[in-house]
Amino acid sequence: MDKVHHWLEEGFTHAGTFFVSSKYTQGVDVEFIVDRKDWYVPGVYIFADKKGNVLKIGESNKLADRMFNQYKSITNTTNNRIRESLKADYEKVDFYFFPVPQATETIMNREITGAFHKQLEEQLLKEYWKNINKLPVWNEMRK
Repeated sequence: MDKVHHWLEEGFTHAGTFFVSSKYTQGVDVEFIVDRKDWYVPGVYIFADKKGNVLKIGESNKLADRMFNQYKSITNTTNNRIRESLKADYEKVDFYFFPVPQATETIMNREITGAFHKQLEEQLLKEYWKNINKLPVWNEMRK
């Protein structure tokens, strides 16, 4: 469970690489190995180092946007910590995506559509903790 091969067996797709680069102000860049336009969907993502160690389990409303725009260029506490750790400890990590389909339910006679990516992330982190007795290193950085 702490190695990425476990998650590939669960259905995650290797989507690209997040790496140190002097090309942008934040000092990082992203390279997709999948067609980015197909991944503007809700889902769960994983970062793993070159040895396959899981570094982070996260979720996003738009997976490709999370990597291409937010981690690469948005300044906030989480993104800054991850970028600094990438620069100091890893140089390059891979990321993996698992899309979560949207579902529609009728609530109070209204059709509500949404995805369960936040709930899936929470469940995966609970299972990780239960099996490994710690969180992935970049999840431990959370406030």
